[in-house]
Amino acid sequence: MPVETLVHHNQALYYKVLQDSHAGAVDCRPFIDFVLDALANSLYKYIDVATQTVVDVPANVGVNVGVNLRGCR
Repeated sequence: MPVETLVHHNQALYYKVLQDSHAGAVDCRPFIDFVLDALANSLYKYIDVATQTVVDVPANVGVNVGVNLRGCR
């Protein structure tokens, strides 16, 4: 999922963490936490979809899931 989509889905929180990062002394930790959480949530959703999509699990499932689901969005 593109980063722009992650930001769009969490736009209010995105702007809040940007403000928090610039409040007082500049501290980018709130923004970094936001981005890492958004990426982690996106990966968890991808894993959920991947595990629900694969019916017959071959021995090399790690390779097949990555290849077969790249076009699914």
